[in-house]
Amino acid sequence: MSKEYRIPETIKIVKENILKYMHPLGLSNRDCGSWCEREVRETILYTGCLYTTMEIVYSRGGLLELVTSRPDKKVVPSLARSFMHLRPLYRRFLMKKSGKIYDIPSKALYILDKMGLEVGCLSNEPYVGVLLYELGFHEEFIGYIRRVYNVFMESGVKKIITIDPHTFEFLKYIYPKYIEDYNLEIVNIIDLIVEGLRDGRLKPSENIERLKYVYHDPCHYSKSRYRKIIDEPREILSILGVDTLESRKSRENSMCCGGPIETYFSMLARKVAEYRYQDLISTGADKIVVSCPICYSSLLSISESETDVVDIIDIVYGGIK
Repeated sequence: MSKEYRIPETIKIVKENILKYMHPLGLSNRDCGSWCEREVRETILYTGCLYTTMEIVYSRGGLLELVTSRPDKKVVPSLARSFMHLRPLYRRFLMKKSGKIYDIPSKALYILDKMGLEVGCLSNEPYVGVLLYELGFHEEFIGYIRRVYNVFMESGVKKIITIDPHTFEFLKYIYPKYIEDYNLEIVNIIDLIVEGLRDGRLKPSENIERLKYVYHDPCHYSKSRYRKIIDEPREILSILGVDTLESRKSRENSMCCGGPIETYFSMLARKVAEYRYQDLISTGADKIVVSCPICYSSLLSISESETDVVDIIDIVYGGIK
């Protein structure tokens, strides 16, 4: 006798939103790319829609927790689905166009400009599709990423610079497995910043805060089956003169921030984040440095102060001349 599995309502909503709107929260490509204030070019900075999305998750965390507190129940998720149908009202309530996480892509563009690179962006940026893959919707994922790839092709994009672990891993290693004619060059901004600091295109400033920092290794960098990015962020901090500490669980032994399950098990995600936050702070560091928008939102949501957690892009942005 076959076993019947029931998909939680919150996961159903996420899946429906991605396939219908190309956005996990049911917003639009224009909302994803609202941070982009320049023209598209052959080389673009692409965020996978993760920074705008995680700014919403962070700032609207209470609502998310209400919807996901009982993923086995239908009542609250059903009310959330009904609210989503009120498109203008829903968008006005949810959308954020500023904030610590939201502002990271613009700061990343500033850094790339400093390096003399001609980089554009997409004002109709589609979501990268990570959740479809990680939740096991394999067939839907294959069809979806072809739609994303077509957006790049129709926009004349040839090279993509990513600024987060998830988007980098998916565009560099996962997409080519399922798209036979895949023809995009994928570069990680971490590598570009290291090159810029080494060859002098980026010059360290003396104005950087002389505090103690601890770097949180995101899972998709420290545990990647394709390419681990562990030493590079630390080299960036070292060249900038940042005093960096190591936690008990760092490098390959780093632990999850809890963020990946926040969309559907927010209370459990919060417990994981609290544990990780305490592990990092126990080093005696003044600030936690992250390089992933999901980690940023997760650790920021339980931090004692908004200034306790910063992105590595923030450090570079404030640490170069």
